[in-house]
Amino acid sequence: MNSVEELKEMLIIKSYEDVEAKFKQIANVLFQNYHIEKGTDIYDFLEIEFYYYSKQHPDIVTYPRTIEGGSWFLHPSGIDIAFQSKIEKDEKGKIDYDNSFFGGILIRSVCKRITNHSSRVIGGPLRCLYELFNGIDVFNPQSESFPKLVYNQKVNVSPELPVQRQIPNMDTTKPLVWKMSNQQEICLKKNYCYYVKGNDCNPNWYDELEKKYYSSVLPWNRKSI
Repeated sequence: MNSVEELKEMLIIKSYEDVEAKFKQIANVLFQNYHIEKGTDIYDFLEIEFYYYSKQHPDIVTYPRTIEGGSWFLHPSGIDIAFQSKIEKDEKGKIDYDNSFFGGILIRSVCKRITNHSSRVIGGPLRCLYELFNGIDVFNPQSESFPKLVYNQKVNVSPELPVQRQIPNMDTTKPLVWKMSNQQEICLKKNYCYYVKGNDCNPNWYDELEKKYYSSVLPWNRKSI
């Protein structure tokens, strides 16, 4: 089995698996062994967040979807690398949450390589979406103009300890006003944001990002529980 096939297999989460351990495994693989290519442009991962809903892991802030694992999934908050996902409906046409499973990996920040030793930081999930999908010819789109996940040689970089996700309009440090089960609240507050503080192309990207507009709390300033 090659590395691409291994990653595809990781994007299928079994009901019996430890979701948190699976997220950590995938984060290490993405930061160390993959980047995004769009034409001649190369983008390294800097910050990602994990979202996954199932009966066993009720992460209620995950966007519902039915999609193959390893697909791009665009949504109002940005762009995901999708997990294998399937929505089931009940007799009234509403989502049957007990039998549905869905989720993805939100790309929050990337760096675009300018040369082998310099890069430009794109911080924030919507900016990543715009960067990766802008400029595609609407009349005659070429395959090389679409972003794709590409395996590369192992990079000597490891993510920092994970922190809480940046969920819009929600401060997980304060009492929650939503009604939810204890298991749902635990999922909501999990440390599912992974990031690196630098790589061979940009060893201090956090310094660059702190000088730019970033619409939420920087990952190294977020809470970890």
